[in-house]
Amino acid sequence: DRFATWGISGGGPHALACGALLAGRCIAVGSLASPAPWGAEGLDWLSGPGDGNLAEWEAALAGPDVLESLLRAEAAEMLATTPEQLRAVLLSVLSQVDQEALTGEFAAYLHATTERGLSERVDGWRDDDLAFMQPWGFEPADVAVPVLLLQGVHDLMVPPDHGRWLAQRIVGVDARVSDSDGHLTLVSERVPEVHAWLVERF
Repeated sequence: DRFATWGISGGGPHALACGALLAGRCIAVGSLASPAPWGAEGLDWLSGPGDGNLAEWEAALAGPDVLESLLRAEAAEMLATTPEQLRAVLLSVLSQVDQEALTGEFAAYLHATTERGLSERVDGWRDDDLAFMQPWGFEPADVAVPVLLLQGVHDLMVPPDHGRWLAQRIVGVDARVSDSDGHLTLVSERVPEVHAWLVERF
């Protein structure tokens, strides 16, 4: 009957949707490195990502067939790596802090999730990218529950201006724009903080 939720990166808009459209049940939301809505006024949406993500977003704008071809090639490259090699494949979208995070146990975790998510098909990845370019169906100001927003300044996957744009438009948001974080460090370092914040809202 009541739940809290959080999403990182492409999961951010979906988590915020729960806060806007299921406010009777959803009591709090965590939004980590979420992209802003496509065409957001006052935001250069394509400015600031690493080369890999820029190419991906431009492919999404070109259409599903172009995008899927790109993602199939990228998935094959990632699936051919070991956990230790994954960093080299992702280098164009990894800031220094994210490169330093992508080692050891966390690299093994990210490699395992890549295998689980992409070994059979890229449909989910494709659909996420296409959804970025579509209207959300609600405005950030419509989110009617408490929101914790985390954004790293050193993020080459979802540039920090996206987080700043959202922070200015979500009413009452607890916005934490971190000078020490990138994109992946929000997963490797900040999840316990997010869980604790959400539990406090019950």
